[in-house]
Amino acid sequence: MSESETPPERSDRGSGGAGEDCGGGDEDRNGNEGTDLDHTAPIPAGQPVVHNQIINSRIGTAIQAATYIHQEAPRPAPPDWPVVIGGIPILASAFQPRTAVRAKIDEARAGHETVVLTQVLAGGGGVGKSQLAASYAHRALRPDSGVDVVVWAPAADPFTVLAAYAEAAVAVQLPGATEAPAEVERNATHFLNWLSSTDRGWLVVLDDVTDFTATGPPWPGSSRRGNGRVIATTRQRGAHASGGGRALVPMDVYSPEEASDYLRDRLTSAGYPYLLDEHAEELAEALGRLPLALAHAAAFMVNKGCSCAEYLTLFRERSRTLEGMLPPDADTELYGRPVGTALLISLEAAQQTEPKGLALPAVQLAALLDPAGHPRELWRTSAATEYLAERRAAGAAAAPGARADSDTRAAPDAHAGPDAQAVVDTPPQVSGRRSRRWTARLLRREPPPDPPPAPPTVGEDETRAVLAVLHIYNLIANLPAGVPLPHPGPGPAHRPAHRPAHREITIHALTARAARDTNAEPQWAELAVIWALGELWPAQEHADHRLVTSLRANTAVLNEILGDRQHHFPGYLLREKAGLSFLHAGLGELAVQHWEEEVRSVARSLGPLHGRTLTARANLAAAHRQAGQPVDAARLLKQVAVAQQELRGDEDPTTLAVLAALGAAYGEAGLLGDAVALKEHVLASRERVLGPLHPDTVSSRNGLAIAYDAVGRTAESLVLQERAAAEFRPADDADEPGFFRPGRSAPTTPTDGDHPDGDHPDALTLRANLASTYAETGRAAEAVPIQEEVLAARERVLGPDHRDTLWSRMQLAASYAAVGRAEEALAIEEWTVPELERVLGADHPLTLTGRSDLAVSYRRAGRNDKAAAVGEEVLTARARVLGRDHPDTLTSAANLINAYAEAGRTRQALRLAEIALPQQERVFGPRSETALIGRHAVATLRIRSGMAALPHDPTAAAEHAAAALEAVGPHIQPRLPSFTTLLRAARLLDARAAEAARDTEGPEEAEEAK
Repeated sequence: MSESETPPERSDRGSGGAGEDCGGGDEDRNGNEGTDLDHTAPIPAGQPVVHNQIINSRIGTAIQAATYIHQEAPRPAPPDWPVVIGGIPILASAFQPRTAVRAKIDEARAGHETVVLTQVLAGGGGVGKSQLAASYAHRALRPDSGVDVVVWAPAADPFTVLAAYAEAAVAVQLPGATEAPAEVERNATHFLNWLSSTDRGWLVVLDDVTDFTATGPPWPGSSRRGNGRVIATTRQRGAHASGGGRALVPMDVYSPEEASDYLRDRLTSAGYPYLLDEHAEELAEALGRLPLALAHAAAFMVNKGCSCAEYLTLFRERSRTLEGMLPPDADTELYGRPVGTALLISLEAAQQTEPKGLALPAVQLAALLDPAGHPRELWRTSAATEYLAERRAAGAAAAPGARADSDTRAAPDAHAGPDAQAVVDTPPQVSGRRSRRWTARLLRREPPPDPPPAPPTVGEDETRAVLAVLHIYNLIANLPAGVPLPHPGPGPAHRPAHRPAHREITIHALTARAARDTNAEPQWAELAVIWALGELWPAQEHADHRLVTSLRANTAVLNEILGDRQHHFPGYLLREKAGLSFLHAGLGELAVQHWEEEVRSVARSLGPLHGRTLTARANLAAAHRQAGQPVDAARLLKQVAVAQQELRGDEDPTTLAVLAALGAAYGEAGLLGDAVALKEHVLASRERVLGPLHPDTVSSRNGLAIAYDAVGRTAESLVLQERAAAEFRPADDADEPGFFRPGRSAPTTPTDGDHPDGDHPDALTLRANLASTYAETGRAAEAVPIQEEVLAARERVLGPDHRDTLWSRMQLAASYAAVGRAEEALAIEEWTVPELERVLGADHPLTLTGRSDLAVSYRRAGRNDKAAAVGEEVLTARARVLGRDHPDTLTSAANLINAYAEAGRTRQALRLAEIALPQQERVFGPRSETALIGRHAVATLRIRSGMAALPHDPTAAAEHAAAALEAVGPHIQPRLPSFTTLLRAARLLDARAAEAARDTEGPEEAEEAK
């Protein structure tokens, strides 16, 4: 824990086994010894499976006398054919079968009955590629199709395709296929191999492939029985698309007959056949026969009761002004001018529908957000409602026939000079009502005029109404969270998906692009979105992690649209908020990606020594620490510290904050001596500069205590922690808004001073850390009353759902278990872990730590199967979120080894231990405590396996003995004295195996051996 961090209290107590029974580490958090391994000898009794000082007792005679009974699990029920994976889109109203394109597909497939023929449906956006592919998928589900497996996979992300293949492997019950996230790649490969040899008919649809190279989604290989098929859609039509044995089938717009049929079917099914007239074919040609444009036109005609002739007249009037608004050379996505034209006509009708004047600015705002959805709450922010009001007023003033402004506010002053015109034409970079006249007068240093009257406000009723209008005109989708979405397929595995919370408003990417491309003044919507997202961002992110996840996604989309403009005010404030949110959520890898880009862009625009650049690099270092990369963090922080010393001096508070973070990184990187020395220097400097009772000084005192504890100076550590807890006083002033102190997480607790000093969140953190140290040093009885007081205070000050409150419950449970109140401890953990998942999310580090502690408690309670099941979930989640080499991931692996061993699943325990050992040696060093514990685990499990094999397979027993001897190695005996006993056990196993081998030899072999 960094001494400058506030909430992160000690979790998983150590890495790689130091606190979470990593392969049988030191005494567990309850004060008990590690796990015993059954059936082993001749190791002394009372020793754990994987421990650095104590060895299991029962390797030997007990295992020889044991009887093992294996009972096969009942066979699962056969799959319910057909198996459908993925959400196949429903067919659109008035869907056209595209007979000509189907003929090309069938022609391409002819003569290739013994291989998979991949038809790549290439074409621009909006031509109906996905709809045609969906029609093939629906046809494959007919009873007479002969197709038993249909996989629909969105292919823009290769991992999504792998996940679909892995899900299919489980659904068709391939041997060994599991739902474990860590097995996705293996299951996917297994499924692809199965496709090549199965007698079952199958269809795989890869929708929207963007990468045909080796980094793209994997493709099924040959179908030896000619019963498989792959269909892909893409916007590409280059050499890669037609390579690899794929047949490229170009797709274009509707044929004239299809376009006419679409209009007839769509209007007739909607109950408006009388809108068709002799101009239908002419209208279809004017719209370029593009399916998307025809859909917009049909919606407009239905909602406005507009005939084909009337619609065509409107279209032609608007088309005369669209060339400049949407030129062909700007249409990079090949949407075509007809898309923008149809959109504008529908939007014009919506603009004239009550509440009038709001549809256009609303669409332009939504076009800057994530097409996958943004929160409905965003439309209730003051930034959004003020934007709608101002844009409505501006549109009304610009409408034909509107009364000219009496004081000509839109015109620049003739005496303002040439620079005034440039400023007048540049919208202000802040939110609010500032006229061009005001800006021009400001350049002349004249007093600002009275502000113009505020436009009529836009209330919640109007915002709700305009969203409903846009939904009617199919410009957005406005559905509440929890509404089922179409997701065909039988069985519980294919239940309809539900619209997630805070993703209620969606806009099609084509509509969004067209709206952005035709917005002549995008700056107004951009500013409104920036301020609205910032306004909606909760101060306490734990209050709704789903909202924060949605806000981060929408910020990412906005940043991509803004380009370099995102780094100017106020865009950079939103970027910083998103970056700090990644750190707050514990998403280390994503935080690293964000802050790396931030460092590059800020350094390029402001220079390497600018304050924002240094802050971004410090935040990048914090991200590296969170991602388990302390060496990278230390390297960055050292560079920042040198720059801060040159700019501000050695004892500037900001410089000392960077040095404090650097000391914490040193400790995490294993440079304990350097960490102690630097933390002592920072503490002395802060006492001299800030005073002994300043909160930063108290924080440094606590950080030094942690460093002392890491090097074994436990008594000094406790003295410092007790003093820090007693001397804490809150700061008189809060940090500068938006400023992130290097090495410090984003604030997670209120610091508004509305509580006594003893109940201040930082004071509670110090007391909680002190109690944890008491518990870890065998003084759990002293820790319990402190933790009970801290928990009660946090429930009162922070609330029962705050993450610090929930974590206090987990710490109290650990101490209860240590003092013999195991049932109470387990009950608290079983209640708290689901709450952590609800409040923080399933992948938050604290949630994973809580689940890890719960698995350990299950094992200590003798519920070994439950411990193994939870441990497997934690290991796979940490490997996915943190990476396979993260210390917490290796800790989970060690815990799972113990769970497997105590459950009698020796083979699985040994396999995992031998996989983890090379990672432990690479991450922590070959002679580290963690690596030695890992060797201990391998040797112990090898001995257990060898003793089990000895009666019936002496050769295998000898191999196990040799592997155990290699794992022990004489060079590590001085570090772990218990290895001496383990070494004797391995040698005894080797001798017994040799003796058993001689007993099984015939007389001739024995004589020859002599």
